[in-house]
Amino acid sequence: MSATLFTFSQSPVSIDDPTFGKVPVFTQKNMVATTTLTTNNGKGAKNAPIIIGWQGCAKAGLCYPPEKIKTTVDIAVTRK
Repeated sequence: MSATLFTFSQSPVSIDDPTFGKVPVFTQKNMVATTTLTTNNGKGAKNAPIIIGWQGCAKAGLCYPPEKIKTTVDIAVTRK
């Protein structure tokens, strides 16, 4: 399985965190991240495992440790 780069519904601002360095931050309460997943063999996949990661930052400029969740997705076959 591979993914293209993400597109976001807003542009991030950069925060200089003393622990994590420069961190891109999205300031809206809700934000949409979009990507396209494909399989290496061109076929669909059921319950493909993925890991989603994110990191929250306070308005004061300090960021929380990164978080991750593991989940699964179904990848449909796209016809061209």
